[in-house]
Amino acid sequence: MTHRPRFVLFDVGNVLVRWNPANLYAPLISDAAELDRFLHEICPMSWHLRHDLGEPMAVTIAERSRDFPTYAHLIRLWRDEWPRMFDGEVPGARAILARLKSEGARLFALSNLPAEKDAETFGLFPGLRDFFEDVVVSGAERLAKPDPAIYRLALARLGAEAPDVFFTDDSAANIKAAAEMGFHTHLFVDSESLTHALRAKGWLAGE
Repeated sequence: MTHRPRFVLFDVGNVLVRWNPANLYAPLISDAAELDRFLHEICPMSWHLRHDLGEPMAVTIAERSRDFPTYAHLIRLWRDEWPRMFDGEVPGARAILARLKSEGARLFALSNLPAEKDAETFGLFPGLRDFFEDVVVSGAERLAKPDPAIYRLALARLGAEAPDVFFTDDSAANIKAAAEMGFHTHLFVDSESLTHALRAKGWLAGE
């Protein structure tokens, strides 16, 4: 008989809500090569990871603006126009959350997210946070996926052991780290494939 994990742990960005800095910057940088350079050299994800690890944006933006003064006005928008990086909810995600909750699953979230943007981010999607018993935010903990330490912290917050947790994330590195710790895992592509993966674990069986 298939073991049904009692806890379902969700990543947030690009699993529940669509986030991409290009949503903000593409309308402002018309040249495709220049946009690519900005997102991969001026404000790359390795730089943004510092925010996910709890470093204040005021510090990192000032530093980056000194290094690239020509782009200072655009770099500041990373903080000032944060909501424009979002493009709505992932289709079908909220319906999955509602169905899982109605079936008695215990829902939690684990997100690489700057602590200073936590409330603002969830405020863009009214009611989304209410599905979860708890949300572990990397910036508040100064730990980020795929560091095993944040998974251990999440398990402590859930009050669970890894084999009783189903975890979905859109990052292969994050999924690999969780799988190595014993989580049930699913690399998120879309809500349809997530539904099938959850069904295989005993949830959403009546759909």
